[in-house]
Amino acid sequence: MNQKNFEYLKQYVTEAGFPDSVAQQLKARLKDTPPDFSIEYQPDFGDDSVFAILQFKHWKETDLYYFHRYHLIISRENTRDCLQQIFYYGKNGPVIELLKGYNLLYGRAVYCEKLLSHVKVEYNSWIQFNFQETDAKGNFRLQYFTDGYGFDLNKTLERFPFLELEKPDSLEKLIGGLRKGNREPVTLSLDGKICSYDVEAVPQFKSLRIFDAEGKLLSGNDLAFIVSLSGQDDMASIEDSQKEGKTNTADPATRKKENVSQKRVRA
Repeated sequence: MNQKNFEYLKQYVTEAGFPDSVAQQLKARLKDTPPDFSIEYQPDFGDDSVFAILQFKHWKETDLYYFHRYHLIISRENTRDCLQQIFYYGKNGPVIELLKGYNLLYGRAVYCEKLLSHVKVEYNSWIQFNFQETDAKGNFRLQYFTDGYGFDLNKTLERFPFLELEKPDSLEKLIGGLRKGNREPVTLSLDGKICSYDVEAVPQFKSLRIFDAEGKLLSGNDLAFIVSLSGQDDMASIEDSQKEGKTNTADPATRKKENVSQKRVRA
């Protein structure tokens, strides 16, 4: 086994969000100097069934390998339909770590930095799957909402009276989680009571999607009341994001019934 090659691969696997147990499997496989090989891993994402297959390629006439891609498959709770995507490494385009890959397949947007344009210029962008279109290999196409698109997460959060905004550490954690595509918990003080909600970033509509403690998407009236607490009166983009959440990204598995034959497997 080439130790330097292992360290190189381990760094990539770790940066891709896979734990040390995967790196140990990788080390064991490299000792056998196989041809191209794969490693299977089942991450824990709550009630969803998630399965990842990491694929490694052998450089011809050498003892070196490279991390080619990982194949991610998720089966949502209480459904038999699965969604899947192949995430490539060493190719042009954003490098998507495991958590972001899961959130993308869940229909949420994630933030990527230092992407390269076709003329090799760096830029930052929110990305999200277009579940209505697939490429020649059956992968969902990406939609890009660059910094120039105008979605400012910090300013968007300031439109709501979330208690987390009052503490720098809590705000930093909230922003970090939303950029990864997470549905993040927030709290509000309503009529003297502390109420819990969850939020998602919706860069396409330059707003947030907000859910109550039972996971129900809030209505326009509910949002109007919350926004009024902070003295804001601009509800247009917020209402758009809630409508879009009901009919589009909130349930990609359901939305893709007629156009996912290339991508669907049975659990």
